[in-house]
Amino acid sequence: MISAITIILAASALRHDCVPGPVLAVGIRSAQLYPAAEVRDHARRLPHSTYWELDSLHGHDAFLMD
Repeated sequence: MISAITIILAASALRHDCVPGPVLAVGIRSAQLYPAAEVRDHARRLPHSTYWELDSLHGHDAFLMD
């Protein structure tokens, strides 16, 4: 069970060893602002993360529209 959902917006500034709880990282295949591969890479570095990938025509705005 995931107790916290984190959207990684400033992934390059994130210190991966300072995230204390579980993380759900969501990549969107059509996103250009935060490409899914980049989100997936950061999720792999977090000790207690789950990665989901969405397929959407809305790119980065999918989290608002889908």
